[in-house]
Amino acid sequence: MEQLVLLLPVIPIISALMTQLFSSSMGRRVSRISVIGGTLTFALASTLLLMVLMDYPIAHYSFGETWRSLYFDPLAVLMSTVIAAISLLVRIYSVRYMAEEYGYGPFFSKHSGVIFVSDIQVTRAVKFNR
Repeated sequence: MEQLVLLLPVIPIISALMTQLFSSSMGRRVSRISVIGGTLTFALASTLLLMVLMDYPIAHYSFGETWRSLYFDPLAVLMSTVIAAISLLVRIYSVRYMAEEYGYGPFFSKHSGVIFVSDIQVTRAVKFNR
């Protein structure tokens, strides 16, 4: 479960970078990268939610002090699943809705970046001073 948990915030940022890199060469087909990234994120979040429901241990990763740590408890995994589901629906709907708009590629890239930030925010551990 440890490796799967760390992949959850990584997939959206890879999707954002790949969408930005290939937006000029692929044109309108660049949305496929974003939709595939969203589908992978939703599948991973759903898998993690099932694992949490089957009583797998809670994961806590510290990248230094407590301010730079990720805490994947059942609520964080549930919120990540909800975020991934809504973002996947937005991406699928936006493929046709944004087809004639300027900034088609950057929209999908920035949307993936927002999902990365959202996943980090729901999984970060907060240090309380007493």
